[in-house]
Amino acid sequence: MLAVLAHPDDFLRLMRETRARGIPISIDGVELRSVSRDAVPARRFELDAPLLSRVQLRALAPGRD
Repeated sequence: MLAVLAHPDDFLRLMRETRARGIPISIDGVELRSVSRDAVPARRFELDAPLLSRVQLRALAPGRD
């Protein structure tokens, strides 16, 4: 904080350089490095198992007989 107050021009220069490179988004150790408008392949949406109906889900709910 003292460096920022003592050298505001350096701070602004560093902030501009950082912004020019891009500022990564990091959540819980996972970092978003890029964003693309490319089409997402359909296989990315494939599920590991078939969908269950509402009736099937209710049958699996705990406390149901």
